[in-house]
Formats: sequence, C-alpha cells, structure tokens
Amino acid sequence: MSEHVPERASCVPGAGAAGQILPVPVVVVVVVVLFLTAGLVASGMAVELVVAVVATGGLLARELIGGLLSVLTRHEA
Repeated sequence: MSEHVPERASCVPGAGAAGQILPVPVVVVVVVVLFLTAGLVASGMAVELVVAVVATGGLLARELIGGLLSVLTRHEA
C-alpha cells in the first residue's frame, strides 16, 4: 500500500457483522448483486432462475478475472 494512504482507508466501518470492517470492493459487489437480484425478481423472473443466473455469472466472472490476472501478471524469466 502507498505510504500516504492509511491502512484502513479503503474499508467500510461497521458494515460487517458485529461492527467488523469490510473492504470497499466487497461491499460494492454485494450491493450490486443485491440490486441485480431485486431488479430481476421485480421484472417478473422466477426466483430460482434469478439465483441460477447470478450464481453462474459470478462463477464465470471469477474464472475470467482469474485468467486475466494470470496472463497479465505472468513474468518472463
């Protein structure tokens, strides 16, 4: 981390259980998934289908980001 940024600058205080701090990216992902789920259910999709779509999208995104990180951080000897 940068010397000028406090260690906990990118955390949200009190957002976790029992007042634990959570990193901002985690909070953003949770909020986006909740809004996406609520929007899809409100538009008339079945809850089971929404859960399947969000879970599949999350797994695909995880694999995509993992693959990109492995390619972009590959060091040649």
